[in-house]
Amino acid sequence: MLTIYIKGEPTGIVRIYYKSGKLEGERTYSDGKLNGLSKGYYENGKLKGEELFIDDKKNGLLKEYYENGKLEYEFPYIEGKLDGGVLKEYYESGLLKKETPITSGKANGMVKKYFENGKVMSEGNYTKGIQNGLQKEYYENGKLKLEDTCINGKEDGTSKYYYESGSIKILTLHTDDKPDGVKKCYYENGKLQSEDISTGDKRNWKVKEYYKNGNIKEEANFKDTKLNGEDKEYFEDGKLKSDKTYISDSLKTIKNYSEIRNGIK
Repeated sequence: MLTIYIKGEPTGIVRIYYKSGKLEGERTYSDGKLNGLSKGYYENGKLKGEELFIDDKKNGLLKEYYENGKLEYEFPYIEGKLDGGVLKEYYESGLLKKETPITSGKANGMVKKYFENGKVMSEGNYTKGIQNGLQKEYYENGKLKLEDTCINGKEDGTSKYYYESGSIKILTLHTDDKPDGVKKCYYENGKLQSEDISTGDKRNWKVKEYYKNGNIKEEANFKDTKLNGEDKEYFEDGKLKSDKTYISDSLKTIKNYSEIRNGIK
């Protein structure tokens, strides 16, 4: 490293080298402060990153590159702070991966992620770094996968999760980030697969599962996230298969039934 000093302050271009002798980086100083474009390099000589300084503060777009020369990141800076633009991330192929509007160092606006084919993977609105409003996710073919609503970073309202065919897979209701009401899961043919019934408490709920023919498959109760009370299973024709009793996940009693005569084994 060779540095020129004027009145004790570094001035001009300061270069740093790898042990191999290859250039690792260069910075421009004026009156002891970083002023101008600073660059970093991979040992193979390709550009690794570049950033503009004004009076020791980053200004403009800070850029980082993959070793293949493709752009990896763009960070917007104003007077040393991440601000006033869009933070962008790219795939190694050079295609856009994610874009985040930035205000005062925080996501502010519509944040989008992309598949490498260019289609949107997800999009959601942020306010001062916190999710607010409708959030969406997509399959790689562009079809809607999930839609959810957040208020001040908390789930609030109905969440909808879709099969790639477009039919509903899961419906969930949240209030202030807590499950509220019934969570329903569906087979791709539209028939109900299961339902979890809760009342604003993540630790207590009742579960019902169904066969594709609509008959009930199982019903159970959970308390403090553990099986409590009766747990009944049914054969596909609707006849009782087993009747169990649990206390805090511990099996206390069990009765098994024959599918043919529906009597106790």
